[in-house]
Amino acid sequence: MPDFVQAIPFENEAGRPVNVLRRGALYFICFRVCFERDAYGVRPGMLIKNVVGTELGGVVSEPRGHGIEVVRAGSRLDVRLPFRVRLAPETYFANVGVVSLTDEGE
Repeated sequence: MPDFVQAIPFENEAGRPVNVLRRGALYFICFRVCFERDAYGVRPGMLIKNVVGTELGGVVSEPRGHGIEVVRAGSRLDVRLPFRVRLAPETYFANVGVVSLTDEGE
């Protein structure tokens, strides 16, 4: 189970931070996760919402059952997920996180 998720800005294809995205362009949402205990089947992901909180879409790095087999307590995971902008010009929010299991089956 992750201890915390630290968000890093969106990056363009050259790896430079950006905060205004252009429709049709490829970007990467980057974040860091630190684990306080062992986790299994780890799958980082993201979710895009509009300003009223409506979920518009997202992505998880791997399908269920195909994540990172084991991440040990004290480990840090740096994630870079691709995102091609297909949204109309507006303000959006990106949530990031990790889906995983622990030895307790959570």
